[in-house]
Amino acid sequence: MLIFIIVVPSMVNTGMTFHMVSIIGEKNFNAAFAAYILSITSVVKFPLTFLGGYFLDRFKASIIKALNFVLLVAAVFLLIKADSRSAFLIYAVVHGSFMAFDGVSTSVILPNYFGKKHLGSIRGFFSTAMVIGSALGPLPFGLAFDHFNGYREILLMVLILPLASVIISYLATPPEYRH
Repeated sequence: MLIFIIVVPSMVNTGMTFHMVSIIGEKNFNAAFAAYILSITSVVKFPLTFLGGYFLDRFKASIIKALNFVLLVAAVFLLIKADSRSAFLIYAVVHGSFMAFDGVSTSVILPNYFGKKHLGSIRGFFSTAMVIGSALGPLPFGLAFDHFNGYREILLMVLILPLASVIISYLATPPEYRH
């Protein structure tokens, strides 16, 4: 189950990012504005990474991860509904917040769940899964655009992934080892 909550952000983020110019273009904004929105996301992410670390030192990583996926649900929903510059800016802040906490929580949850003894192998496995998720993420967006002539439907379908991740993250428990 842990693999799911680590791959979902890679898929969803990459799908939305690769198609951001077209998604925003559907709402009559240009490529420069799409680049601006992506920049705002990164600017928000940078300082909030420190805040994410602070919270993860004080609260269970699974709870932070679950609450964080609520932000991804909100970001996707905002991307569906946004029709003004201010709405897209709110999207960028919410999505940047999600990305900050996701990166830190993923780094914390692996040693919390598996220990540090084989952390290199474990990180290698999960990093490979994230790369596969990133590679596959844009494909459904492209296929949906070709089929539906827009992104609304795929964004609605994609909402299922972070919604499921909220539940999975909340219920996640470290593996039990048999000696």
